[in-house]
Amino acid sequence: VRDAGGEAPIGVCRESFVILPPRSLEPAIEAARHSRRLSEIERSGRPEAVIRYTKDVTLDSAALKEELAGLEGLQDVIRFNLGHLRDRMDTPREDHRLVDPQTGRVEVIPCARVYHLNLVLRLTVGSGATRRQTIERVRVVLDQNGIKRVEFLDANGRVSTTTPA
Repeated sequence: VRDAGGEAPIGVCRESFVILPPRSLEPAIEAARHSRRLSEIERSGRPEAVIRYTKDVTLDSAALKEELAGLEGLQDVIRFNLGHLRDRMDTPREDHRLVDPQTGRVEVIPCARVYHLNLVLRLTVGSGATRRQTIERVRVVLDQNGIKRVEFLDANGRVSTTTPA
């Protein structure tokens, strides 16, 4: 991490990416992943890939204060490229056939086909005695055309806020 001119270092950023077996997760992360699933059958029903992305940012507060004089905050943006997932998705519409109970005729009902990408974010600020951690769960609902919505879930897995894409 360098100053606006690219000259002086003001911090260090380290990133890593690893694929894990789902059963190797810490209990707090596992609980957040399955906060709304009611049974073990539901939890083991579909195979899932677990990707752990770690980003460690350490900033020199004195250098940062000088660089950002007059500003009260700093924002870090994490971007994930979902293109490789979208390439493997089926079409966004799927036809389901149902028997109409009134007429006995088979009806074709067009339905949306979406995929859910569940993110569990563990955010840690500080170190030692001043260390603070929060765990948040976010669900990205997408189809072959892109992101449909982003849902922020509470500790019980209920949608607390939905942001349209």
